[in-house]
Amino acid sequence: MNSLVDGVLIRPSVLGDAPVFQDLNMGWVTAFFRVEAKEATLSDPEGTILAPGGQILLAESAGRAVGCVAFLPMLAGPHPRGR
Repeated sequence: MNSLVDGVLIRPSVLGDAPVFQDLNMGWVTAFFRVEAKEATLSDPEGTILAPGGQILLAESAGRAVGCVAFLPMLAGPHPRGR
């Protein structure tokens, strides 16, 4: 399901979006934090986010990816906060 809000298209990720997802995330991670081992999940979103039941949405404006968000499935137990 796609949604258009103020000229920004919000859509589910599709096969092949992994490099865009990684580039968008590494851009802000490297700007504000030090890259840690857990950022390795960004290079394989299909395996680390989608396969366990999560979802990734991409925001596009004028045909260019401008943002993204990942929803991770919640498991029983304590839930660490992501950044």
